[in-house]
Amino acid sequence: MQRPKQPWIYLIVLVAFALLTFMIMDFNSRVANLRRLTEEKEKVSESQKSLLQTKSSLENQIAYATSPAAVEAWGYEEGHMVRPGDVPVVPVQAAEVTPTPIIIQETPTPSSSNWEAWRHLFFGK
Repeated sequence: MQRPKQPWIYLIVLVAFALLTFMIMDFNSRVANLRRLTEEKEKVSESQKSLLQTKSSLENQIAYATSPAAVEAWGYEEGHMVRPGDVPVVPVQAAEVTPTPIIIQETPTPSSSNWEAWRHLFFGK
């Protein structure tokens, strides 16, 4: 005896196959989105590291600039200040300065004119 065909089983298999296809497509899009977000996270992390290094460097510069050592270094180097007991040395230009000699180079004058040079070139002496 032959079983009667049941069309609803085919319908259930078809719906399950379509549902599985949509689930696979959704999974693919989620994996692609995860990859994109992971790359973006890495970029932001690198940027954050760079900014933290810059912040640290600026904090070090601020700490040095507000220290007494920086004030003292500026006073000696740029402020032209001295400590009590130091003897300041100020260079003074001499009253008479020896002038720098000017060297004049003389250019040799040609002993013959241009037409004589051409005549010698074409015809000899």
